[in-house]
Amino acid sequence: MREFRIDLYTDRNIIITSYLVSSQYPLEERKTFYVSMFESKFFPEYQSLVGENDFFTPEYLVSHLQWPYPYEEINLKYKDVLSYYSRELSFRKKRFILTRMAGYDKDLEATTLDELQNDLQDIINSEKDMRIVDTSIDGASLYEGKKNSKLGLLTGIASLDEVCYGLGYGRLAVVYGYVGQGKTTLLLNLLYMAVSHGYNSAFISLEITKGDLYLQFLSIHSYKMASKFGKDPVEYQAILKGALSKEEEAYVFGDLENSLKELPGKVVFIEQDDVADFTYGGLQSFLTSLDFPVDALFLDYMQVLIPYVIGKTRNDYMAAAKVVSDFRRIAVGSTVYPQRIVVVGAQANRDGYERAVIKDGQYDLRAIAEIPQLEKEAYYAISVYTDDRLRQSGETKICLPKHRGGRIISEPVIIPVDHRYSVMGEAIQGYTDAVGTQEVESLLNSGFDLETMISGNTL
Repeated sequence: MREFRIDLYTDRNIIITSYLVSSQYPLEERKTFYVSMFESKFFPEYQSLVGENDFFTPEYLVSHLQWPYPYEEINLKYKDVLSYYSRELSFRKKRFILTRMAGYDKDLEATTLDELQNDLQDIINSEKDMRIVDTSIDGASLYEGKKNSKLGLLTGIASLDEVCYGLGYGRLAVVYGYVGQGKTTLLLNLLYMAVSHGYNSAFISLEITKGDLYLQFLSIHSYKMASKFGKDPVEYQAILKGALSKEEEAYVFGDLENSLKELPGKVVFIEQDDVADFTYGGLQSFLTSLDFPVDALFLDYMQVLIPYVIGKTRNDYMAAAKVVSDFRRIAVGSTVYPQRIVVVGAQANRDGYERAVIKDGQYDLRAIAEIPQLEKEAYYAISVYTDDRLRQSGETKICLPKHRGGRIISEPVIIPVDHRYSVMGEAIQGYTDAVGTQEVESLLNSGFDLETMISGNTL
């Protein structure tokens, strides 16, 4: 085996690639190493690799990267490979800085990273000297504007709103749970909160038609308006199946639908044929083409959208990363586009669901680990969990395992849900008078004696 030089770009690449594809190194160790490379963003040639069970086989690497160098029999310890990687990372950072300093003449291998960074800072400082300082900006006025502006979209779930003070502009929120756990129900209730509080909104769903979503939204509205109109709420399934009575039809598509259109915020439901391109540029173009500015964007749900952007990337791993990045950029805004509230649904993996079952509804962030960028870039992560027992008692459990701006909620919080009308949150009528599983469990664990209670005629 020939000797490799740490100061040669080609040799460093051979070492790194050989380590990734060699079966003599532990698979999990190689995966961890790749994740650090992927997150550094300085190794674009490795971005297309997918972490499956056959992670980085030589055949896969050669076929996807057309790697021209030998990769067999690289007998180096992990710490030695890290040394090559560290040197290569430093080299690529220097190359990145030089690219930014177009026309700057330096010997890349002989120059230290500190020297380049100092040179770059000098250039930045010299540019600052030529700028005119904008004295029109007043910090006190900016702060006063912050005080008087909306803090964010309230969720209607007291435990969340007490911690988050609403879902803020410029931030990405993820709602996740397993199949049939209530993701769509929670997203639609967040949408209703947005529209009823004056936030113009767009709701993307590539799984449920926008017609069905509208009817579901109408059922939610029937529940919210029941006391105002003195009418019973109308079940979603009855509307969906065309099983309304003549009187209900007149009410739903008369007074109720008219009052829905009078809500202070506007809403548009989006499905596959409405948007030609679901990437950042295509979505921004679509949103700005609407008759109203969009304050809040909802997606139900992340994994369904990924296939629509695979054609613009090399594989589903990169497609997932792109979808997350695009929706975060839509939230953050730019000099051209405004900041928005962005809420995306995501399906939890089976392992995460099984852990939540064992922990009685407590999800962790590993449940969305297949999309690492989502876990990394989300400002809020809200989990929703239900089972047969909770479903029968009209309840569900939520957690807030991630909140960059403050406290999290790790212990599951029970909140009411009525699946007949797709409503969720503490505002459900009559819930405070009902006995839920939380109260029953508390009673059973208190050590009371049923016979003593009956004979003593006490409650």
